[in-house]
Amino acid sequence: MTPKTLHFGAFSPTGGTRRVMRALITGTPREGFAIRDFEFTLPEERRKRRFTEEDAVVLCAPVYYGRIPTPLQTKLPFEGNGARALAVVSYGNRAYEDALREWRDVLERHGFKVVGGAAFIAQHSNIPTLAAGRPDERDRGSAAECMKAFLAKLAADDDTRPTLPGGDGPYRPYGALTPAPRIVDPGRCHLCGNCADNCPMGIIDPLDFVVTDPELCIACRACIKSCPDGARNFPPEVVEKMAPLLARIEEANAAPKSPEWFF
Repeated sequence: MTPKTLHFGAFSPTGGTRRVMRALITGTPREGFAIRDFEFTLPEERRKRRFTEEDAVVLCAPVYYGRIPTPLQTKLPFEGNGARALAVVSYGNRAYEDALREWRDVLERHGFKVVGGAAFIAQHSNIPTLAAGRPDERDRGSAAECMKAFLAKLAADDDTRPTLPGGDGPYRPYGALTPAPRIVDPGRCHLCGNCADNCPMGIIDPLDFVVTDPELCIACRACIKSCPDGARNFPPEVVEKMAPLLARIEEANAAPKSPEWFF
């Protein structure tokens, strides 16, 4: 069945997953259906969306600690109602571990009929030199091939559930989060409010820019990346402690990985 509308959605605090979504959109042939896109990164964007069996949906999420981000692990503001879906994760060239099958499982719990899964590479949010420039031209070609396979499965009315890496056992434990970012250089902060505006958890006070509930921080770096003055970061002692680990991760994952998809 050719869908009436093909929807693309992304949770993308620092923009990498959004770029993966755009690569998938531009690789999709415009034939016989409308294309709509949306984001569900910010609290005000995570509103109720109801889909139907006449829709097809491509939903994209980043990988944190080999899992999907905590606000996506339980309750989404979406009702699948039998809409066929492609579950997509983006990761920083290290590994996506259990994130793809977890994302599939979450979407199924919300009423989607997941018929495919895909993992694409985007610039690492904590190590900007790792996977810099990804998705690149080759990735965009892969995105077009992935969408071709997805649309072919829809046209064939093939609703078989994809077998994804990792089996069906328990997910790996979610990694320990670092202390929340804060203003580390008050002299450079010009009170623009970008950090508060771009926090996907809505936990940065727009008046003093303090994190109001550190337990909810997902360490996504959205507030750090959106600060034009370089005033915000993780606490200096955390940055110093993490530096050797990040260096080892970068060295061990320097060889470019390729996108994968499963139908």
